[in-house]
Amino acid sequence: RADDPERLVARQAEAWDPILDWARSDLGARFILGEGVMHVTQPDTTVVALRRAIGETEGPFRLAALHTLTTLTGSLVLALAVLRGQASPAEAWAAAHVDETYQASVWGRDAEAEARHGLRQAEFEAAARLAHLSR
Repeated sequence: RADDPERLVARQAEAWDPILDWARSDLGARFILGEGVMHVTQPDTTVVALRRAIGETEGPFRLAALHTLTTLTGSLVLALAVLRGQASPAEAWAAAHVDETYQASVWGRDAEAEARHGLRQAEFEAAARLAHLSR
């Protein structure tokens, strides 16, 4: 998480806090948050809870979708939230890119980066659709 500017801190909290609350209550995964880019070791119970959630994923198509959703967002928690209907694909995508969206609002957009972003988002939405159809 960012420690400043306040606008980014608020956007991160708005996007991520509901997902993290869900992960704690429904999956039993309590995350320790950190500021900046340093790695934060998570509790063993959280790792076990996430492994259990992966293991509960039924069918090869849903597992493939989970892999793609995780890869494209960089977040297993967001992928699980989409897979289990806790977050819409649009909400998860926005949460995964809240920092980039903020930076673009401050510094402006880059057409080449936006084109790559659009292709990745289309792939993400296709994976979410596959997960939905394979229930």
